Amino acid sequence: MKRESFPIIALVLGVFLQLLLMKFGKHESAEPALPLLTLLLISEFGLFVTGIGAYMGAYSMFKTGFKTVTTIVTVCCGILAIRFLLLGLDYWPK
Repeated sequence: MKRESFPIIALVLGVFLQLLLMKFGKHESAEPALPLLTLLLISEFGLFVTGIGAYMGAYSMFKTGFKTVTTIVTVCCGILAIRFLLLGLDYWPK
């Protein structure tokens, strides 16, 4: 696997994990379908993967120059990383 392809893989995996959390996560009206620890683990893993994808995409952009696809993937990875952070904090018991 090339370093340049990791942000794309991270984005695809992040979108999949985000959809998984949206489907089986906490909702106001019902109990979550997955245990709380599993939801936290998915959020943390998604945060790490998409955060690393955003970092590697930004590093690739600064090293080789700006490309439209790399920029879009990097920004999407960064947005997903922030979303996973907020979801993980939301799932954390108060």
